[in-house]
Amino acid sequence: MSAKLYRSVSRARGREVDLAIAACAIVNNAFVWTLNSKDFADIPNLRLLP
Repeated sequence: MSAKLYRSVSRARGREVDLAIAACAIVNNAFVWTLNSKDFADIPNLRLLP
């Protein structure tokens, strides 16, 4: 899932950790709680808690 997200977002380089976190959340049908929702805004199927 991380590799799929890496290929699907526009500016993936340097965001590997964010994409790995997002992939874990998506696979486990979980939410991500973050204070910086802009970092995750372009990730499809990710559920954020603002």
